[in-house]
Order: sequence, then structure tokens, then C-alpha cells
Amino acid sequence: MKYLVIILFAFASLNTVAQEKKKEVQELKAVSVEKNVSAKTISKENKAIYVSSGTKSIQPERNLEYYNNVITALNIKINYIKSDPAENERAIETGWYDDMNQLLLKAKEERTRLQNQKK
Repeated sequence: MKYLVIILFAFASLNTVAQEKKKEVQELKAVSVEKNVSAKTISKENKAIYVSSGTKSIQPERNLEYYNNVITALNIKINYIKSDPAENERAIETGWYDDMNQLLLKAKEERTRLQNQKK
């Protein structure tokens, strides 16, 4: 009998606590998408985001700041790998530096293109 009262009390307490916790619901807005559009930029709270239909993901708008951050991050990563002899050797064997240099080149080209657009 004692255990039954304790179990009922615990159940009632947990049930009350579970009902009191309300989650905040974020406002959802409908977005219309045109059929032959591959990508679309929308604005939410003064932060532009890039919606890619190919990957169906929401990404930050790719502006000068974005490409500057990518270039900085790639340079930091390359220097870190070069500082560790074992990782450096593995990166050379797998062609990792070639891949990183291609990414750097693409990011620099995009940054240059955006800089020229602003002029």
C-alpha cells in the first residue's frame, strides 16, 4: 500500500510538471517558390540566407565576409596540418593539399568577383 501511494504521487507530480513546461513555438511563414528557379535569397531579421534547391538546405549568404572567413579558415587548417609531421606526410600522400589549394583558389576567385561587382 505504501509503495502504491508513492508511485501514484510520483506519477501525479511528473504529469503536472510535464504539462507545465511549454515550448516556444517559432513563427512559420509560407514561402512561395517559382518553378524554374534554381536558388533564391530571402531575408529574415536582416540576415540574408541562401536557399539552394539542389541541396535543399539553407546556407548563409555568400558575401565578401563569407569568402574571407573561408580563406582564413583554410589557411589555418593548412598551417596546422603542416605543423604535424605525421599529418603532413599523410596529407601529401592523399593529395589533401591539392584539394585545399583548389578550394582556396575557388574562394579567392569568388571573393574577387564579388569585389569587382561592388565597384
